[in-house]
Amino acid sequence: MIKSQIFEVDLHGIEPERRDEVRRRLKAIAEFESSPSRKKAEQFAAHLGLGVAQFYNLAKAWRTLQDPAAIAGGSRPRNRKTNIEASQAKILDDLMRSQPDAMPEQLIQSAERQASTGGIAMPSSDKMKRYIHANRARILPAQLAKLGDWIVDHTVLEIPIMNETTTAQRPLATVVIDSQSNSIISLDISLGLPSAAKIAGALSSAVGSRGGGIDRLPHVTVGLPVVHDNHWADLRMGIETEIGPVLEYTPGAYEHGRCVEALFGLRHEGIRLRPRLVLASPVRREYPVNGSLKPMNLTEAEKFVRARFGVAEKLNPVPSLL
Repeated sequence: MIKSQIFEVDLHGIEPERRDEVRRRLKAIAEFESSPSRKKAEQFAAHLGLGVAQFYNLAKAWRTLQDPAAIAGGSRPRNRKTNIEASQAKILDDLMRSQPDAMPEQLIQSAERQASTGGIAMPSSDKMKRYIHANRARILPAQLAKLGDWIVDHTVLEIPIMNETTTAQRPLATVVIDSQSNSIISLDISLGLPSAAKIAGALSSAVGSRGGGIDRLPHVTVGLPVVHDNHWADLRMGIETEIGPVLEYTPGAYEHGRCVEALFGLRHEGIRLRPRLVLASPVRREYPVNGSLKPMNLTEAEKFVRARFGVAEKLNPVPSLL
């Protein structure tokens, strides 16, 4: 396949949100196949956020099958309909269609009420939640979208980060989500707990990603999860001066990561999200010694996650908002 043929590949059978990634993979495979080498495989694997063996398997799958679905990957778990009864699936499917802006918990409560009147036993809440994430549109429900034009959120990622003082740790991901496009526009990977400084860094990168700096930034409202540290007032002032109004929201102990979860579910491109560990101690954040990934430093991890999550590299970050 030559490069000019990449955009001629029929992608109608691929989910719309996956098509750009499939084209990226096709381009990398085409360039690799034109002059294959271990060095090129390593370069393209890093560019795509894959392991070298995964990239070789990707190239082989395309060479053998010539089917874009074989290299599409995908952010969604496999369809869960086979794991629940048809009558249970119908209740959840009907509710997702009739209540597109409902939170998963609201859909589950409605499903349980509706099922009880019809004498249908629903599966566990966890299984229903997985089904909902696997089958509903990946957009922010209205209850979350109203938090702001840009929404800051935190989650923890199931990847190992090298730490000089302890065993490998699961890192904190601080993200900025554009609620209009339902996309992550900025990402910061770090160790430890959420802080005003980490939020400031993520927002500075978000401004830079828009191009033209603060002077050309459209007026946006920023949704901030409250963090109790000494720089919070300074952060608020910096945001209100340079970006726009602030809407604070206070997540409960286990309510961080809900915006990221709405867009990605609890697993995206092979990376598991662990939002309940956002406020956890270093001991609970330890990555298991038998984990599948080798420990990375923060720079490597951020590049890896950006590639998997489809977040652009940091461009022209503005000075800190603190």
